Amino acid sequence: NLDGADWLDSPRDNAANCETQKYVQVDLEQVVAISRLLLFQSIARTYCSRKIETSLDGENWDVILDDGTGDTDTMTASGHEIDMGCKQAQFVRWYSSRNAINW
Repeated sequence: NLDGADWLDSPRDNAANCETQKYVQVDLEQVVAISRLLLFQSIARTYCSRKIETSLDGENWDVILDDGTGDTDTMTASGHEIDMGCKQAQFVRWYSSRNAINW
């Protein structure tokens, strides 16, 4: 949960268009079993070019979700849950591009 002060320090970038993807990478510091991801983006916005990848070593990546350059469903306060079964990974990348406010 981010309050106003934390939000200013959170990772963010600006993408020129939906074909330009930016990502945040998380290193979990060891291989763990991931059964689901719960993503939160700004409420009441749609996003384009969202993609989730996981990796055991930070070099070889498995695509878990790829929305292409199309729009996502409108984000709600409940977030967006992605069922991963039981995926082993140490690294997670979350790509996204512009949102409906930016275009």
